[in-house]
Amino acid sequence: MAYTHLATDGLMMIESYYHQQDVVIYFTDPGTPSQRDLNENSNGLIRKDGLPKEMDFNQVDQSLVSSDADNRNTIPRKSLKYKTPLEAFLTYMDEDILSNLILQFIKIMQKLMQG
Repeated sequence: MAYTHLATDGLMMIESYYHQQDVVIYFTDPGTPSQRDLNENSNGLIRKDGLPKEMDFNQVDQSLVSSDADNRNTIPRKSLKYKTPLEAFLTYMDEDILSNLILQFIKIMQKLMQG
């Protein structure tokens, strides 16, 4: 009972925040995978790569997870006018902002490599 109460409070906080941001949140009904099309499609793609539904993901190597994420992120999306997520993101970036992001990324990577 306490878990439900905490979960409800948490959901109310999330809903309140997104309401302030003028964002609509949709919660699916329990046991209705047809209401979670994108999630179900992603699960199908993961299984297609040979990761069974019963697999214990605590035993999965990080390189496999990263590789699968890279594969998913390079698939063009109809909702993005058949662009990849990166291509769609870059259409919103002007050259100065992108250059600044790249420089920040390089600095972070250099710090990580040093320490």
